Amino acid sequence: PLSSVSGGISNQVTGQAASATGGWSNIASGLASSANGGGHNNATHFGSSASGGWENSASANFASVNGGSQNLATGDKSSANGGLNNTASGQAAAANGGESNAALGYAASANGGRHGLASANWSSVTGNSIR
Repeated sequence: PLSSVSGGISNQVTGQAASATGGWSNIASGLASSANGGGHNNATHFGSSASGGWENSASANFASVNGGSQNLATGDKSSANGGLNNTASGQAAAANGGESNAALGYAASANGGRHGLASANWSSVTGNSIR
């Protein structure tokens, strides 16, 4: 109930109060999840968002992957928005923009640049300069 599928092509909504609007082949299967616009995006967990972009996956509670391509947000409240092939697997981690960055620790940040790795809790790699 309260789910929404409108516009777009071959979008699927299986979660309650979920939304898949516009784009193509997007899947919103989590409760209150959102997969709007873009193509082949997946939002699988409670409150997750995978909107815009291409082949993005938000597979943790309140995870966000909006825009960009082949980004993964697998930690609760994590963010992997924009860029290419970024992974945010730590809780509240962020891997936004850039390419092939990974934020693995709790509240870790790997934003911009290429091949940055923030594996420790609260660690930060921005534009490929480790801080």
